[in-house]
Order: sequence, then C-alpha cells, then structure tokens
Amino acid sequence: MRISLIALFYVFLVNFLNKPYESENYRNASSLKEISAHVVFDLDWTVFASLDPDDLVEDASRVYEVQGKKYYLNPFVDDVIFRLKKKGIDIYFFSGGEKNRNLELLDSVKLKDGKSLLQLATDVFHKEDLSNVSSNLEDNFSKRYKKDLEKVGLALEDTILIDDNSDFALNEHQKKNMFWLGPTYTIDKTFDPSKLSQNYYAPSKEAFDLNYYKFLIIEEVILEALEFQKQTKISFRESIWRLSQKLSFKEERYNDFTTAFKKRAIRRIVAEHSNSSKECDAIMNFFFKAL
Repeated sequence: MRISLIALFYVFLVNFLNKPYESENYRNASSLKEISAHVVFDLDWTVFASLDPDDLVEDASRVYEVQGKKYYLNPFVDDVIFRLKKKGIDIYFFSGGEKNRNLELLDSVKLKDGKSLLQLATDVFHKEDLSNVSSNLEDNFSKRYKKDLEKVGLALEDTILIDDNSDFALNEHQKKNMFWLGPTYTIDKTFDPSKLSQNYYAPSKEAFDLNYYKFLIIEEVILEALEFQKQTKISFRESIWRLSQKLSFKEERYNDFTTAFKKRAIRRIVAEHSNSSKECDAIMNFFFKAL
C-alpha cells in the first residue's frame, strides 16, 4: 500500500507540473524581474542523464535520441527552467559537448508553450568555448578544460553555474559561482531495486528520491537567494553560495534544510493548482504521511 501511494504521488505531482503555469504571484515575481540573474546549466548529467543502449526507463517520453545516443531528460528540470525564464531570469547552457550535438539536443526538448529549450536560451556555449588550462594529456577532461564564465561575457556577481562536475570551475574565485549537484544518476519515476546493477543507477532509495526532486529544491534555493539579495544587497552569486552550503547533495541524503526546501517546492506546486489553502493542506498532509 505504501509503495502504491508513493507511485500515486509521483503521478499526481507530474500531472500538476504538466498543467499550464499561470501563477506569477509567488514571491512577488514582478519584483524579481528587477534583479539581474543569470543561471547557466550544464547538459550532460545535469539537464540530461546518459543512457546505455540496454537501459530501460518507465517514462519513454523523456528519452531523446541524438546522433545515435540516448539521453534522459532529468525530472522537473524542463519545468524549472521554464518557470525561471518566466520570472525574468536569463537562462544559458554551457556544455563541453560538440556544438552541433548540444544544439540538436536542446532543440529536441519542447516546453509547455511549444518552444524548445534552445529557443528559450539567451545563449549556448560549447566545447569550443572552454578554456584550455593544461596540456597534460594524462589529466582528465575537466582538469584540462574549464568553464570560464567571464570569458563568455557573464558578470560573476550575477551568475551561477549548475553543474554535476565542480572541477569545471576556472579557479577558486569562480568556485563560488558553482552550484554543484552532487552525485547524479539515471533516474526514473520510481526506485527499482532490481536496477541497482545498472550503470549510473542511484545506490539507495534516499539517493534516488533526492535526485528525483533535486531541481525542484534548486529552484527554491534560487528564488530564496533572489529574495535574500533584494533584502540585503548581497550578490546573487554570494546568496546562492551561502544557501547551497546548507544542502546535503554531497552526502546523498536529506537533512532538515534540504527536506524543508523539498516540502516548500511541492507545497507551492500544489497550492498553485488547488482551489483553496484548505484543499492544499489536505493534499499535503495526505501525501507526506504516505511518503
């Protein structure tokens, strides 16, 4: 019964997110547009997870095949990007992949308004935009090449880079621009212990759950940082850095701070599609008792 309730909750939440996004009142969205903020997303193992040819997933609608390779669009990331854009935040993508692959992959993902991730982006940066900092061929890719945010024209105080690989930060100064995802995995709608032997599958139910909701948590952190910036005049980068240090992504488990942001994200989504606060509270109480 517990498993079926959890599965029902996932379906319920995804259906809510598939409805048209109409509310612009959350956290005074119009005032957020007065703040300059640039959010840069990595692609591989951030927006997308790579799939092996034999990998099976429950939600085939989130699988995209580009140039003979399959990619899984990570849970909620497209909705989060869509909402951040609607709030006036500039969206960029920066991948160490080849330009033609990156553009084709981004153009294949269509959002709620019919536009693609590529059309939504302010700009896209590729392997050719990386900075080569080492000629030692024995170094791995992220040691030899870095994502220099200033090189591509972005103001550091207004910019964050969401990436699964913290080694891509150019230097100690730009590490404060890095919003590190922690370990990332191929994720489906529900945790399946029989898939533990698959490459890149989450090692535990808690790690799976945290990865599943990760982008909803990140969205809440971004919105909180913008409010914090507005109230204190501390930069967007510094606000994100302070909040992200309280998360437990690295440990692959929930702490009180991460749990609070997850619940806030789900409550906001439920509230936006509920007829009243009473209905919202009832739904939240029911599902969090089941989880």
